[in-house]
Amino acid sequence: MRQCSESKTNYHTRNIDNSHMKTLNTNIKYPATTAIILPLLAALILLCGTVKAQCPAPSSGSSTSGCSTATVTLSASSSSAPSVTSHKWYTTASGSIQVTPTRQYSPFSGVWVSELTGTFSSSVTYYVSAMCGGVESPLPRRTVTFTLTSPGSLNINPSVAPYICQGTSITLTPANGSAYSWSASPGGSIPGSGAITVSPSVNTTYTLTGNESNCGTRVSTSILVTVTPLPGPVSAAPA
Repeated sequence: MRQCSESKTNYHTRNIDNSHMKTLNTNIKYPATTAIILPLLAALILLCGTVKAQCPAPSSGSSTSGCSTATVTLSASSSSAPSVTSHKWYTTASGSIQVTPTRQYSPFSGVWVSELTGTFSSSVTYYVSAMCGGVESPLPRRTVTFTLTSPGSLNINPSVAPYICQGTSITLTPANGSAYSWSASPGGSIPGSGAITVSPSVNTTYTLTGNESNCGTRVSTSILVTVTPLPGPVSAAPA
């Protein structure tokens, strides 16, 4: 009986020990798992934030002007940005409407360039953001602008409509253009492509036609030369 009692006591002790170890294992397992997962989650969040922050906005955008008949190329570039893989062009600073650039390329390592070539009938501004793989830069978009240049005008010197006495002459000189031609009304076409000297006997409008200097557009301008008649002979009153 004593032997059985000892055996039972030993068995009971082993059960207590196993139960105690199970309790200890339970207490150790879950805190240890949490201690591993939380740093991993923190590292993942930090990594995602770092990747996003590493996608910079384009470093420069062109500011171009031209005439309505000119074909121009607008561009944006990312320099010292090896993570940039493409650009997106938008019509507004924060909207989602996009335009497709004509081409995108990397001229050398760490630089990305995108270009839009076209003929524009009005001034326009585009907004360009950078892409780093599948991540778009959260920074403000870079502006790219085109300003439409209006055609200029020709000038005739003197600039103020002149008055001359009948029988005298005046020189009219063109300015702000090229490839000039002259005509008169009355009178018709006048030979010469530069300054002309005229001596009209009646009031005459002179028209200058040429290519203005801003866009090369063919334009015209006119000036009126007013002729003052000479006084007639003075008659003596009869006695």
